[in-house]
Formats: sequence, structure tokens, C-alpha cells
Amino acid sequence: MSSINLELGPVIKCTSVPNIFIDQYMPNAPHAYSLIYLYLLRNGSNEYFKLDTKKMGENFNLLESDIINAFLFWHQKQVINYSNKDGHIDIKFLDLKPFKPIGLAAEDKRDEGSQEVTAPVSLKVLEAPSAIAAISSKPNYSNEEIKFSTEKSKELRSLLNFAQNKICRPLKPQEVHAIYSFVDWLRMPVPLVEKLIEYCVVDRKKMSVQYMEAVAISWADNKIKTVEEAETLTESSSFYTKVLNTFGVYGRFANDGEIKYINSWLNEYKLSEQMIL
Repeated sequence: MSSINLELGPVIKCTSVPNIFIDQYMPNAPHAYSLIYLYLLRNGSNEYFKLDTKKMGENFNLLESDIINAFLFWHQKQVINYSNKDGHIDIKFLDLKPFKPIGLAAEDKRDEGSQEVTAPVSLKVLEAPSAIAAISSKPNYSNEEIKFSTEKSKELRSLLNFAQNKICRPLKPQEVHAIYSFVDWLRMPVPLVEKLIEYCVVDRKKMSVQYMEAVAISWADNKIKTVEEAETLTESSSFYTKVLNTFGVYGRFANDGEIKYINSWLNEYKLSEQMIL
């Protein structure tokens, strides 16, 4: 359990919700995260009211890790300033700044003369080494929390047994924490996590936690929600790898330029996969 200290900063001492938060920040935020912000705002006006993550989780029927995820989300959006030192959380409300809607920002980045090339699935989703940077926002789970959740969930117990059977040894604590985070933090369905473990351990022969986390984050970022979507993704990557192997290139994924070049064979020159291979 972590205690929380609130510093109002520029926010008026009343339960007043800034219009800009409602207009620009709430529409693209997870519902639970908006509730957490409003709850903080409400209780921040009462200097004698003490909060803790356990009580907040009980109030909203959420895990403590969900509460921390909400703090991290709003911290990244520059809505609050969040810090956690030795289990003591400090939160300061910040002045909210207007920002350009995501759709307009995306349009601005397009090159007018660029020509989109449609690929079956981009290989960047599979490798995504930069996804490791996102691990810094992963909650720190206690052993007690994972044990409690696992005892309550038959699905979680089955998932950990599945992973242990695939790796062919007892799971290390960091592996248990990582697999638990895929379900809790990344909200991946258990069958999809099983597919991810099978892909990393069996297909790619990669057993490191870092590799599994990078793949899991990239799948989550690209909204891979089902086993079928993951299979489409991995099948596509296998095709690009086979093309490289045909040209004598082994031991790595195709880069962006190579993927674009191969896609031109498929989409512009209408070559079948069999003809390319």
C-alpha cells in the first residue's frame, strides 16, 4: 500500500473540473483513468483527507496497479506531476495546455507526394526494439499481489503452468512478473499471452524476459487482441524472413526499406508469394 500526498498547485480549492480536460483529455483516455483523475481532484480540495492506493482500488474495484497506471498515464499527458519515492506518492495538479487533435497531427505528418504501400502486416510490429523504452511505465508488482491474484484466478494459474511447460523449467520471479504484467498492465487475453509465449519460446527460440516484453508491448501498441490477429502477424513476418533467406541473408528481420521493396513486388508488380520465393 502506498500513501499519497496531493499538492493543488494552480487548481482552485473546490471540485472544479477544467473545461479543457473534458474537451480534449477525457475523450481519448481510458474510462477508469478519468474517474481516478476526478477522484483526485475532488479530494485534493480537502487538505485533511488522506488517500492511499489500496483504498482507491477498493472504491473503484480496481487493482492497486491500475491506480498506479492511471497516475502514470496522466503524468505522461502532463495533467499531473507524479513521483513515487519509497512507496510515498506525491501528486501535483498542473495547468492543462491545449493540444492539436490526434487526427490533425497525423495529417500534418503526411507527405503530400508520398504513396502508401499496403503490406500484409508490417514487420516493425514484431521486432519493435524501441518498445523496450515503454517498459519504464510498467507497474512494480509485489510478490504478494501476484500471489493473491493467481490464487483467485484459475486462468492465471493455467497460464503460468503453460509458460513453465513451454520453457521446460520452473519460472524465474522476473518471468512470473512479466507474464502477469501482460494480463494486468497490457490487458492481453490469456489465450493471446499463450500465443505470445509460444511465438517467442518455440518459434523464435527467444526465452529472455526483455524480448517477450518488447514483443508484448509492440502487439499491444498495434492493438493485437486475438490469437488470429497474432497468427496473421507472425505468418507475415515469416514470409519476409523467407525472402531474405532466398537472397542469402540470414539471422535478422527485414528492415523498413526491404519491407517496402518486397511490398512493391506484391502490390505494384502483382507477383505472388510463390513467384518471389
